[in-house]
Amino acid sequence: MAQINDTAKARDERANSELETEKILHKVENNDRPAVQLIGLDLNFARIGTVSMLAKFFLSFFAKPDDDNEFNPKTKLSTIDEALLKIRQLCQYSIHARPEHGARPPDDISSDTVHNLQAATLGKLVYNLNAFIAPWISFFKNSLWYSQGKILGLPARMLDSFDKVVGKLTNIFWNSRRFSMSLVPYDGGMKTEKLAEKQNIVRDFVNFLYDKFLGNNVQKLKQLFAPDQASEIKQIPLEDISSNYDWKKVLKEIAGNYWGNVCALFNRTYMSAHNFDGKPQFKVVGSEEPDNNPLYVRSKILSHILGLPAGLLGSAANSLSIAFNIFGSFVDSKSFLRRSESLTNFANSLMAIVYMTGEVPANINEYFKQKKYKKHANPAHLLVAGVGVFGMLNRMKYAPIISSLFNGIGLRNVLDKWHNQLEQLFLGFFSLNRWVLHTNEKRLAESIATASEKSQAKKHESWIQKILLPIKVLLMDPDVTYRENKLNIIK
Repeated sequence: MAQINDTAKARDERANSELETEKILHKVENNDRPAVQLIGLDLNFARIGTVSMLAKFFLSFFAKPDDDNEFNPKTKLSTIDEALLKIRQLCQYSIHARPEHGARPPDDISSDTVHNLQAATLGKLVYNLNAFIAPWISFFKNSLWYSQGKILGLPARMLDSFDKVVGKLTNIFWNSRRFSMSLVPYDGGMKTEKLAEKQNIVRDFVNFLYDKFLGNNVQKLKQLFAPDQASEIKQIPLEDISSNYDWKKVLKEIAGNYWGNVCALFNRTYMSAHNFDGKPQFKVVGSEEPDNNPLYVRSKILSHILGLPAGLLGSAANSLSIAFNIFGSFVDSKSFLRRSESLTNFANSLMAIVYMTGEVPANINEYFKQKKYKKHANPAHLLVAGVGVFGMLNRMKYAPIISSLFNGIGLRNVLDKWHNQLEQLFLGFFSLNRWVLHTNEKRLAESIATASEKSQAKKHESWIQKILLPIKVLLMDPDVTYRENKLNIIK
């Protein structure tokens, strides 16, 4: 009987959440732009990014990647291939960068203010680099006269190194957000004040450790790459954080959160993070999200748990990779460049495992959830999941234990043979996933939008406007970029 009541309560919570979503869809942002227009803008960015990756996929049968991650004179095909990647990154991080979205709770960069202020500031830096700087770096790098000499070839090598460092910093952003998110307890898909308290403690704890041990050095890095973003978020003074918490208790609680997630993975019941009546409540795993498949719930929890080692090890590996790449490019050392690439591949393999257990199953779950409750399901979710499986497997092959497993079953040889094609599916998965997500959101937004809002939403819908979107971002058009937006601490 208790389980039935829990399930009914969870469904009521879910229904209320969906009603709130519909209310939020009517909200507008600073520029009085209707939500349906903002969603349409994200959808167009996702379409362009997906098409770019599709073009890269077909081009990969003809263009070869750089050997050993070192800079070589570019052919016409490889130059086009790199340009397509820059367009995709520009579009994808234009989606991620929105500080707040009228159609959904803040996600990506802005959501990190809930768990980790550093991930949010790094995310904004990553947005600025991918949207406004990296495309120009790539252009000048490929236009620069190339020399194999250690001195004459230095300018081209260092530009190429900076270009690759942008990619590695982008990876660190995803590493850092996964690390802090893994310290928050499994929430059953609901948001409550009790959960927010736990998130705030994690955020302040990570913020305290960061400022105490890394703050000065990273602040200098931010000032070097993006001075206007270096102090964007007002940090809480260290002495204020120190006086507010008993850090031994905080560390014990955070460790308890993580261990609670591990227990939830293997046990039938878990301690709910919400505690509606002020007392600890043990609930059946998945009872707070009855619409989701039980296997997906377990897989999602596993992804949550894996985020801690993947985030920590990935951040360290990518940081060391940056140092090796800069030094190797400066002295023209192929050995250091190979080590840099190996470290990045290792970090990427860890994150691929996290995505394989989280984002990929989410699409399969969504398909069957639609089929069960709406009687019609969008097969695009299965397509997204299929693309994700191949893209993640190809990245996972660099993880030592998994590499041995793949070698044992003969899969590693197949992945290596088709590496150039499968590599495109990793990033392609995230762009295609956004295309499907925003298509669904736009359909809902249009169903409740006024005639005036629909008319405003057509601003970026003509084919010429869609084509011009990447150029408008590069030119920092305020109508399609978020360079001036400030990230606020979400309490």
